[in-house]
Amino acid sequence: MLAGATMSLLVASIDLGTTFSGWAYSYKHDYETNRNTPTVVLIKPDGKTLHSFGYDAESNYADLAETGDHKDCLKQHHCRHLPIEKNVGDSDASLCKSPIGTKYIVVDAGGGTVDITVHEIVSENTVRELHKASGGAWGGTKVDDAFEQLIEDIIGTGTFDEMRRESMEEYLDISREIEIKKREVDPDSDRAVSIRIPSILHQFTMTKHKKTLGEIVAESHHNGLVSLSRDKFRLDKDIALSLFDFTTKSIIDHLQKLVSMPSISDCTAILMVGGFSESRVLQHRIKNAFSTLQVIIPQDARLAVMQGAVSFGFSPMYIRERIAKYTYGTAAVHDRTERCLHPPAQLYTFSDGITRCIGLFQVLVKEGSTLKLDSVVTESCGPNTPDQTIAYLPLFASEYPNAELVSDPGCRLIGNLYVPLDPKLFQSGRIYNASFRFGGTEIVVKVNNTITGEEFSTSVDFLG
Repeated sequence: MLAGATMSLLVASIDLGTTFSGWAYSYKHDYETNRNTPTVVLIKPDGKTLHSFGYDAESNYADLAETGDHKDCLKQHHCRHLPIEKNVGDSDASLCKSPIGTKYIVVDAGGGTVDITVHEIVSENTVRELHKASGGAWGGTKVDDAFEQLIEDIIGTGTFDEMRRESMEEYLDISREIEIKKREVDPDSDRAVSIRIPSILHQFTMTKHKKTLGEIVAESHHNGLVSLSRDKFRLDKDIALSLFDFTTKSIIDHLQKLVSMPSISDCTAILMVGGFSESRVLQHRIKNAFSTLQVIIPQDARLAVMQGAVSFGFSPMYIRERIAKYTYGTAAVHDRTERCLHPPAQLYTFSDGITRCIGLFQVLVKEGSTLKLDSVVTESCGPNTPDQTIAYLPLFASEYPNAELVSDPGCRLIGNLYVPLDPKLFQSGRIYNASFRFGGTEIVVKVNNTITGEEFSTSVDFLG
C-alpha cells in the first residue's frame, strides 16, 4: 500500500456540471493491483436518472466537456499517475517514470477557466507544489465569445442577445455548431472553416438593415476573410485562427512568466488536461512557445479531473507540500492605547468599560508560504470580558499579504467557529488553544479548553 493511502474500499469522485453531472469510482483492489481507469457514470439533470455508464459515459462526458457543460471541482490533480496509454503530445513523453527532482507544469484548460499548478517529484509516489495555483478566465468559451463578436461586427451589436430572446433553440444550434467546428480548426491546414448559420440571422439582417445577409457580409470590412455560401459562413484560415488569439496568448504569457522564475525555470514538461487541451490550436501554440519542454496530452484529457480525483482519494498524501494561494488570518482584538493608529470605526467599548480595537487582521499564514502536509499554526485565546459566553473565531483569506483589517479590500470570510465560554473560568486567562491545520485540501480549525479538555472544530476549503 502506498504511504498515506486511505483504508476505504471504494473511492468515488463527483464532477458537478451545468447540464450534466458525473462521477467516477474505483475499488481499492483494482486501484492497487493494476491502476484501472475508474468507471465513469453520468447522471441526468434531475440528479437521479442514469444517463450512461462505463465507456458510453466516458464518450458522452467527453462530448459534454467540449461544450462546456461541466465544471472542474478538483484543481489539485493526481495527474502524474493518470493512465497515459496514448499520448497525443510528444510521442515518447511520460511522467510515470520520471526521476526524483523532475519539475512539471499542469495546465487544466476547461471551458471557462484555465488553472495552472507546478509540481516537483519528491519520491516515487509523492510530489510537492512549487508555486501557488494560478490561472485565469482563458478557457474555450473565450473562443466562442470571439466568434460571436466577429458576427456582431458584421451584422450588428446585440445580434446574439436578440437571437437568445427570439429563438433560444436556434441560438443553441449555432452554439453547438461552433463547439464542433472549434475542435476542427487545424493550424497545419489551409482549409476554410464552415459554420452553419440559423435562418433567424437572415431575418435579422433584413429587419435591421433592409439587406440580405450576403450583401451585409460583402460590404463588411471582413469581406474576403468571411464569406457566405448558402446557409454557411466560411471563415478563412487566418480569421478562424485569430479567434483563439486572446485565450492562447493569455495562457502562454502566464506560462512564460512562470518558467522565468528561478524555482521553476528548470521544468522539463507541460502536462495538458481538460477539454480545451484537446484543441489543436492550443496544443500547436504551446508546443511552439515551449519547444524545449515535453508537452504531454493524454488522449482522454477531458476525463482527467474525475480520474485524478479518484486516485487522489486513494492516496490523499500524494501532494506533500502546497503553496498558500492567499494570506490566511483571523480577527484580533486589543486594548486601545495612545500609540494606536487604527481608525475610529475599529473602536468599540466593551461591557467592562474598556475601549478596544476590533476587526484587526492577524496573519496565520502568508501568501506564497510553503505548507507541508498537516502544518499546524497554534494561537492562544480567551474571553475579553467576564460576562462573555461565546467566542467567535472567524477565518479570513486575503488577496494581499499586508492586510491590516478584516474589512480591507480583497479580504473575505471563509469560515468561522463558535466556541461556548464558561464565565467562571475568566480569571484563568487565555486557556483556549486554537490550532489551524493547513497543507491538505481543507483547513481544519480546532479549539481546545486546556482546563476542561473540551474540543470544538470546523473545516473550510483550502483549494480555492
